Amino acid sequence: MFDPCIRRGSSILQSRASKFQGIFEDEIGDSMVHQMLDVSEFAYKFAELRGIVRDNDIERGSPEKDEGVKFNSPELIITGRGPQPKDQNRLLNYPITVPAIEKFVELNRCFLSENADGFYFDDKTKPDLPATSKDFPKLRLEVELEKYMSLIDSELLDFDDKITTDGGLVYTIVKNKTNKRFTVGFRGTAGLKDIITDGKFAFKQTPEIFEKTQYKPKMHRGFASYLFDNRTEVHEGGTAVMRSSFDRIVASLKDSFEELDEDDRNKYDICVTGHSLGGALANLFAYGIAEIERDCSFFDKILAMTFASPVVGGKSYNEAFQALEKQGRLRHIRISNESDLIPTQPYPFYTQNGVNLHLRKNRKMDHAYRNTKVVFSQLSFDPLPNHGLKEYEKRLFSIPENKSILEKSIAELYREAGDFTN
Repeated sequence: MFDPCIRRGSSILQSRASKFQGIFEDEIGDSMVHQMLDVSEFAYKFAELRGIVRDNDIERGSPEKDEGVKFNSPELIITGRGPQPKDQNRLLNYPITVPAIEKFVELNRCFLSENADGFYFDDKTKPDLPATSKDFPKLRLEVELEKYMSLIDSELLDFDDKITTDGGLVYTIVKNKTNKRFTVGFRGTAGLKDIITDGKFAFKQTPEIFEKTQYKPKMHRGFASYLFDNRTEVHEGGTAVMRSSFDRIVASLKDSFEELDEDDRNKYDICVTGHSLGGALANLFAYGIAEIERDCSFFDKILAMTFASPVVGGKSYNEAFQALEKQGRLRHIRISNESDLIPTQPYPFYTQNGVNLHLRKNRKMDHAYRNTKVVFSQLSFDPLPNHGLKEYEKRLFSIPENKSILEKSIAELYREAGDFTN
């Protein structure tokens, strides 16, 4: 099995340094929650935008289409065309910033249109229409990108949306220089393959990397397969390598820490986030690195903050997760909406984990440990809007009574949420 810890010498396999008290003592606050919301939403939008370029860019020479367009400055969001050396642990050949993405959208308004559901490709460079993007009005997408204020001082170190021959998992690694934070964000459900994966509730045989752990946790078959099954990666020169997405992300994170100045290495922490399917993958990934990477000081404390995450495991997974919580290595702030069916318990052998902030529509959120909800308790006449990130953001910040909870630290939320040993 591929072992990402055996890579670049002694700086990885160091004993745990006296790392600052760190993220567990921070307020979750507006800033942290907004950043996790932004990363979770951004994963959807950026994957869609890059997909439009891939599918319609004439310079890619795709044999599946007879014609295409020449996008303006595609190197702002697509990094694979330059002379930069390829990195086997990252799809991006160089970091991307949100301002660069905004600039790309501005330059290519002539190829994009919008409706109530979002944006899509539309070649508007016809003879009877203006030929340059400056002649088209500002897109709603540009306004939305401008609102990602928490990402302005950030770089996308990786955005992996087309790395394997058979996978549907999409993730990003964001480095925030102000907050000294690496955030791993997973995209939620975005297509038929993901929907099929969501429905694979039978427990998966314990993934190989956890076979020697005490609890041998059983996990949701679909989510665990996405993250822990080996997949085919085609490296430079055409070499095919079998590796899991989990191993690849861990290797990329280690590269990211090693790229820091030595004085900064104990100042950065790690958050993992995602919405819906992305929240489930964030839950599993946070557990995985806390469990497997015990000898790597970079992974001393891992925080997952998820939105609308479905259940990912049963009793054995909960016991394994709680063991790491008791050791002070792992925390999970699981945010759910009242009347959102996705985070509920579909079968009695599943359970939720972490501290739950359960958002009410017009009153203060509930705050409790695990707080698993059965499906019938969350039924409503119109459940779909309750699942969207916009509704999550609205409930978090528009209800004044929620502010007192958002001002608490992760440690305080855990202390006040009830016994997390049951």
